[in-house]
Amino acid sequence: GKRKRLLGYLQQTDLQKYRELIDKLGIRK
Repeated sequence: GKRKRLLGYLQQTDLQKYRELIDKLGIRK
């Protein structure tokens, strides 16, 4: 149970960091 929750949390944070990187690079789809 905790592992699945952690994985979901990591996926969400990764998405946010990925979007921030795209914004910094000025790349938008």
